[in-house]
Amino acid sequence: GLSVSSARGSISLTSSGTPRRPSGAAAGACHLVLEVDTLNFTGKGLVSSLLRILKPVLVGALKTVLPKEVCQQVNAAVDQKLTAAIQQLNNIMEPLLPPAPRPQDPVIPGTVQWHESGTLAQIDAALDRLLGPASPINVGHLVDYFTNGTGVVSIARLNISTPPVGPLLNGTFLSAGLSAVRIAGLSSFLNGHLVRPYGNQSLSAYVDLQQLNVSLQGHVAVHNGGPIVKDGDLREDFRVDACLSNVSLGSIGLAVLNATTFNALDDYQRLHLGCLAPLVLPGGLRFTQLLLGLRLGAIDIRPQEGGLEAQLDEAITQTLTLLTAAYSEVLPLVSNGLLAGPGRRALNALLEHSLAHATTQFHCPAPWPRPRRPVAAAAAPTALLKWLEHLQV
Repeated sequence: GLSVSSARGSISLTSSGTPRRPSGAAAGACHLVLEVDTLNFTGKGLVSSLLRILKPVLVGALKTVLPKEVCQQVNAAVDQKLTAAIQQLNNIMEPLLPPAPRPQDPVIPGTVQWHESGTLAQIDAALDRLLGPASPINVGHLVDYFTNGTGVVSIARLNISTPPVGPLLNGTFLSAGLSAVRIAGLSSFLNGHLVRPYGNQSLSAYVDLQQLNVSLQGHVAVHNGGPIVKDGDLREDFRVDACLSNVSLGSIGLAVLNATTFNALDDYQRLHLGCLAPLVLPGGLRFTQLLLGLRLGAIDIRPQEGGLEAQLDEAITQTLTLLTAAYSEVLPLVSNGLLAGPGRRALNALLEHSLAHATTQFHCPAPWPRPRRPVAAAAAPTALLKWLEHLQV
């Protein structure tokens, strides 16, 4: 039987590129002290007898040779395998780093020109008055209302996993997964607008938040492979707490509506899905750009219950902390890339499904029973604004 009485080592990362990110790993000095607790031999031959006689010598040899061999294997694994894993991770991140191209707003004859819409201008002004920072029912207060005053949103049943990466050390594979997300600070609303023209057929929205605290629960798994992991996967659960400041969320969306039918509606009907959904041209309602800006602050990684030994548990936690700090300049860009790419595609699929549902399930009501008046962009508040003010009261 062997036991580790002392172990020390270090890992350093090299960085390159713009933005800066790790490009390789190197192991520092490795020191390992092994104690031989028991050493027994079975058999009745001459060899067994000689081994028993040489037992003190063999114990000393094991205590000298094994630490060197283990350190050589660990250093080789860090220099080669961890560097290869970092390069694989960089290859995954690379497509997410370039900023999304700014969408070109199309000019489509016969459609609503939002920058000329008086109705949209009044809706924008009304929402700014009612939901702006100076309003008694601003966005921050609305978030408090829907989150029972906590400003916290939790998603507790996620099942997101990465495919195994490898082979790494002695044929093992590594994967990671995300099981829960908690976002706090959603009520720290600073500024923003919910609907505003962006060119001809597009609308924009953005919101600025002072600070968000994000907690992620996930796992790292070492999968069966080679002599290291033989009897099932080793799994380590962890929790990451990150502080995000100067958070801004923005979106630009295409909203192409038939102008003739839209202009025939009154203000009341223009707020009803049953009237608007049939006016959308094919492919005319979708997000063209989602933007996320943030500054990454303190990050805390803590191990939860897992199947790894204490020393390996600590090593994985320290490695995750090291990599997270090394990627601190890249992580905000990757987050923006995930939102602008996969996140935008998923949101557009949901939007397409919701539009099809609204077209069949909602019916356009009759015009509001009052005389219609021309709508000007700079006109005084109409029934729409008065109705929203009534909601505030």
